[in-house]
Formats: sequence, C-alpha cells, structure tokens
Amino acid sequence: MQKLLLRLALILAILGNLLLIQESSAAQLTKCGQYDTINVTPTSNVYTVHNNVWNGSSTSQCISVNDANGDFNISYSVDNSPIYSSPVSYSFINKGCHWGSCTDLKSSGMPKQVSNILNAISSWSTVQPKLGVYDVSYDVWFNKTPTTNGQPDGAELMIWLAYQGNIQPLGKIIATKVSVAGSLWNIWLGWNGSTNVVTYESINRKSTVTGLDIKAFVKDATLRSYIDPTWYLISVEGGFEIWQQGLGLMSKSFSVLVD
Repeated sequence: MQKLLLRLALILAILGNLLLIQESSAAQLTKCGQYDTINVTPTSNVYTVHNNVWNGSSTSQCISVNDANGDFNISYSVDNSPIYSSPVSYSFINKGCHWGSCTDLKSSGMPKQVSNILNAISSWSTVQPKLGVYDVSYDVWFNKTPTTNGQPDGAELMIWLAYQGNIQPLGKIIATKVSVAGSLWNIWLGWNGSTNVVTYESINRKSTVTGLDIKAFVKDATLRSYIDPTWYLISVEGGFEIWQQGLGLMSKSFSVLVD
C-alpha cells in the first residue's frame, strides 16, 4: 500500500510539472504587421490568428494574442474608414484555409463538400466596447474546388452577431426575421466581384454563442441557391470588421468543429 501511495504521489507530481511547463510555455504576443499571423498551440497549429489590416495602412493596428489558446484583443488601432466604405480590417481567428494558408488539415475537417457536412458547430465569446464602429462576425468561405491560393470563388457567408455604429452588411436586405439556429436574423445579399456574399444579421445583439449551428446557416443559404452543394467549405473565421476605433475588442474561447 505504501509503495502504491508513493507511486500515485510521483504520478501526480509529474502531471503537476507538465501543467506548469504548459502554462509557462504560453506567451502573450503582439503583432502589428498588416498581415501578421500567429499559430495557436504552435506544435499542433489547430487555429491561426490574423491581424489582417487589408484596407488600412501597414502599421495602423496591433493585436495581442495568447498563443496557447488563441484569445486575442485589439491593442492598438488608429485608422478610420467612412461608414459607407469598406472596413479598415478584419482581425480574426480561423480554422481551415485562408488564401492558401492552412491550419492543421487533420483536425480542421476541411475542405468539406457542402453536401457531405455532418456538423459545423462553433462557440465563441467576445468583449464589445461601447465606442467605435465595427461588427462582430463569422466569415465562412466556400470554394468551387477543394483548394485555392487566393480568394475563394464560391461564396462568402457572414454571420453578424452584433455591430456598433451606423453600418450595415454588404448589398441589400432580402428577408427579415428569419429563424435560423434558434434565433431571428435579417438576411442580406451582396456581391464581391462575382462571388455571392450572404449575411445573416442578428436581430438581437450577441456577445457569446455556445454550440452555434453554422450548418443551419449553410443549409438556409443553399436552399436559397446562394451556395451550391457541390462547393467546398474551406474556412470558418470569427473576428471583427473595424471601421473606426477598434481598441478593446476581444475574442475569447473560439472553437469550431467540422465533420
């Protein structure tokens, strides 16, 4: 019995040391480059965080990222864009392939042909400051083939959980108070070149979602003929489109399951 107790104590000590090593290996990193990225849990690369200042100056925004869990916040933001124009940036965390840059393919579940999607579920928590002009949104991308090194050529599906300021999704509103995934949404349709952009705008502001059924949005958009069932889901992203004053926006506990 004494030997067994000593062995259990040794095992517990080893486990405790492993936890300490894991905690000490986590780092809070700051990135300010226009297209800087950080791999989350670098050895497994399950998620990637992107600064993505695609419509602003190259040093106008910084993100602070915990590279162990992917939590990030906007730590510096100075560019402003008119509300009738495109946002300055879309800082986000993703799973899948963004413009040819991919997270670990074995764990991502993507690319996945739309007709073969069994589940696409996400949970996410955000902090939304009262000042600024921004939206808090998922950006879900579809390509006509399994891979692409550029912008996907199928469709872009956005899910606006909330927004601040006098902004609206791209295009025109085509349906109101539509029930999807247990909530009510207004649906907008626009185009980015020849690519469909369909946006589900939440009627009630959300800062946190748990087990959000992204497949339900894909199914609705497919039934409306905005997504073709032969196309491929290649990336699920969650982040902030920022027009003005993004300081203080925070993303926490982002997770996606696709199978």
